[in-house]
Amino acid sequence: MGKLNNKNNNNNNNCNLFFKIWRNIIIRNEIILHLRLYNKHYNKLFSFKLKDFINYKYKSYLNIIKLSIENNETLVKGMIPNNIKAIKFFEEFNQPIEIGVLPSTIKYIEFGNSFNQSLIGNWLPLNIEYLKFGKEFNQSINQDINLPNKLKSLILPNKLIEKLNENFDFNFSISSSSSFSIERRFEFLYRSELNKLKLKSNLIIPKSITTLKFDRLFNQIIKPNVIPNNVLSITFDFCFNSLIEINSLPIKLEFIEFGENFNQSFNFNELINLKTIIFGKNFNISFNDNDCKFPPNLTSLTFKENFNQPIPSGYFLNLPLKSLKFGENFQQYIDNKTLPKTLTFLDLCESGNFKNLNSLNKLEILKFGLKNNNNNNHIFPNNNKIKISLNFNNNNNNIENLIPNYFKIKILSFNDKFNCLIKKGNLFNHNIKEISFGNKFNEIVEMDSLPKNLKTLSFGLNFNQILNENELPLNLKNLSFGYHFNKPIKINVIPITLTNLSFDYYFNQPIEKDVLPINLTSLSFGASFNQSIEKDVLPCNLTSLSFGYSFNQPVEKDVLPYNLINLKFGSKFNQPIENDVLPYSLKSLSFGCDFNQPIEKGVLPYDLINLSFGSKFNQFIEIDILPKTLTSLYFGSMFNQKIEINILPNNITSLSFSNINYNLHFPIGSLPSSLKILTINSMQFDQDLSLSFNDYFTISFETFYIKKQSNLSKILNSNFFSKFVQFYF
Repeated sequence: MGKLNNKNNNNNNNCNLFFKIWRNIIIRNEIILHLRLYNKHYNKLFSFKLKDFINYKYKSYLNIIKLSIENNETLVKGMIPNNIKAIKFFEEFNQPIEIGVLPSTIKYIEFGNSFNQSLIGNWLPLNIEYLKFGKEFNQSINQDINLPNKLKSLILPNKLIEKLNENFDFNFSISSSSSFSIERRFEFLYRSELNKLKLKSNLIIPKSITTLKFDRLFNQIIKPNVIPNNVLSITFDFCFNSLIEINSLPIKLEFIEFGENFNQSFNFNELINLKTIIFGKNFNISFNDNDCKFPPNLTSLTFKENFNQPIPSGYFLNLPLKSLKFGENFQQYIDNKTLPKTLTFLDLCESGNFKNLNSLNKLEILKFGLKNNNNNNHIFPNNNKIKISLNFNNNNNNIENLIPNYFKIKILSFNDKFNCLIKKGNLFNHNIKEISFGNKFNEIVEMDSLPKNLKTLSFGLNFNQILNENELPLNLKNLSFGYHFNKPIKINVIPITLTNLSFDYYFNQPIEKDVLPINLTSLSFGASFNQSIEKDVLPCNLTSLSFGYSFNQPVEKDVLPYNLINLKFGSKFNQPIENDVLPYSLKSLSFGCDFNQPIEKGVLPYDLINLSFGSKFNQFIEIDILPKTLTSLYFGSMFNQKIEINILPNNITSLSFSNINYNLHFPIGSLPSSLKILTINSMQFDQDLSLSFNDYFTISFETFYIKKQSNLSKILNSNFFSKFVQFYF
């Protein structure tokens, strides 16, 4: 009990001590200053000329820098502080670096294209993990070079190939690189020499390498003891088709991907950490001879186009596979005896050659086609969360009786090749809730062809058919049309239950009264829509309305529903707005690029919260024009009006000016007292708001966003700058 009391007393003493310190305004301001400096600099890239970096007042807060060093300048020990974790050099830098110049805390170094200095001398930081050289780097990498043991990524240029000596040839540079890619323009220079090169077992590859990528021409046998055990990921490219010897791959390997030409047997049985295998296009090895052994903990397996081998019964059954994908030529029969119960994703591509999958109760996504399908004999998993995707290879497929009525499918999607008629009754009695058609589908929708309980329906790119009454399911809630749809919609075509309706690019048909259902809450038009909208066309329950690029029609009184909350106009809209046109319920209003109409008193709803003007808006705003409830206000790139006192409501917390030439000074008291975020995009703005903070801002102010190259970055005082300024690009 005594110990507990002592602990409580210590806690109370600590709290009292903290508040004594915190209530001291000088100490508190100093703490807040350092916190702001830390947040401004931490993990953000800052670029400097060397002389500016040396003189930078807040250098101790930096950890990522990019340096520009002139030919007459020298980087010496002590210039770069220990807090720097990552450094990049500009293109022109090409000077030798002495030991100790780069502090041991640096983990990331990237040189520009001009750098070409010897690695001899152990000047690289001991803790470096990522090292990248530019195109001109052409120094030898051999036994005399001790690359730091913690190096994980080494990026080398292609020219280095010609300089590597006989003991450490081209393949070493690949093997010791976590991300090495050959540029096409150099490929021809050394293609003929690659056959002479050998991958040697005595290569000294840094043990910390974790990711290994071979170039597209590499094709040598992988021997034991060449690849270090810390490698977690290996990627082979186009030409690789060599035998992988047993125990030649690292025991910690988690991921391996083969290129297009690989077609060899393998034994990965000892690789207990290997979780993902991706085979290339031409892999087509038979599994019947048991020459191929998969790792025991494999979770993801992908076959591509040409694989078409039978899967022996039980072959995958004991693997903890979650994802299994086959290519377009796969036509082999599979069932419960072939596939593990752990699968959540199964893609059979265009094959439908399966019967009983009822044991795959964890399956979430099933993709298959109609090649060699058994139609009535399909037995699906009893999982009401599964998403079915049908893959089709031509227009002659028939989906009649494809999915049994008792199958509890909820989500069905068709691939982009599907374009066949869904006949009456095909899907009507199913309990499917969501259907999406691919881009090629453009068939009529027959009555009772879609599931009666369907909630969500999405048409793809090419669909452009007239819809008639009772063709859409009566319980539909969400309907979206694709890019090319541009057919008139008649009364009673859209179900009364619909709440969300979306049109895409080409739709430009007049909307008559009673076409849109009364329960509609969200309506979105595409880029081409430019039809006048009469009174009572938009349903009274509509809360969100979005017009596309071309809409430029007058909006009369009582056209917009009285429950509307969000309204967005497109780029071309430039119509005057009279009083009582915008509903009082409106909370968010956005104008597009061309809008440039004066805003009269009473036009904007009293409860408006967010207001955004487009690029061309440049109207003077008088007192009492903007609602007092406004919290966010955005002006576009041509706005160039002075903000007088009492124009901006005191509830505004975010204010943005996008004009890059804006340079109209704010009178004292013109900025809202509630302001937290101010953004000025102008390069010319030269009012020093930091001279008298209390004249322009209050304690609620948090962030001032400016361009890095703007005048403001030069004139704001350092204390204000460190506390509030953030750069954006």
